[in-house]
Amino acid sequence: MSTLLAFAISVSIAVLCLGTFYRLWRLTRSPITRHIAITPTPTTRFGIFIALLIETVVFRTLWRASFWTWIFSWLFHLCLLLTILIHARFLSIPAPKISAWLMPYTTFVSWGLVIGLLGLLARRLLVDRVRFVSSPSDFLHLLLILTIAGLGMMLSASHSVNVYEMTLFVQGLFNGAWQPLASNFVLLMHVLGACVLLCLYPFSKLFHGPLMWFNPTRSRPEPPRS
Repeated sequence: MSTLLAFAISVSIAVLCLGTFYRLWRLTRSPITRHIAITPTPTTRFGIFIALLIETVVFRTLWRASFWTWIFSWLFHLCLLLTILIHARFLSIPAPKISAWLMPYTTFVSWGLVIGLLGLLARRLLVDRVRFVSSPSDFLHLLLILTIAGLGMMLSASHSVNVYEMTLFVQGLFNGAWQPLASNFVLLMHVLGACVLLCLYPFSKLFHGPLMWFNPTRSRPEPPRS
């Protein structure tokens, strides 16, 4: 199990990094034939940066379009960020301070993640106009993340993972000294699911966050009008 997980994690991280670099390189090389700004658009690059930062953090456009989509989407992304920070405890001994501070709230963060996912899934199933434009991959992405979250909650509730052993295993991935890990089928499925998600990220709609920063209608200042 240890060898399989180490190999899968190494490959998925490599695919994530190389795929992200390739997508960003393609975006920087893509010609912009026509500048169509969304009005009102800032007239300076600093103003564009602030506008994109606000859009990234609070999803302002989504808030204006649909409150319920915004609240489920924002809840999901916030809890996903907190989940990543909680998992950072496996990177060092002792755990990073932010991970140690968040660990008592793991259950609440997990449920927030699941509720956000279920809300987004229900939106694609129940709203006619959204269901009409949804592709099978849209549902599969949500179901994959939901499965990973559910398996993670099972591991957390059962306390079946030795945190110290898992930390040594993760550190071994970075220094080239792979450490043994006790067999655990739920942990295996949880990590393999996360590896699949990492491989899919650069080549799917999940990459929408970085794409927004390269969108010519958002990332270019509007020429001042005389």
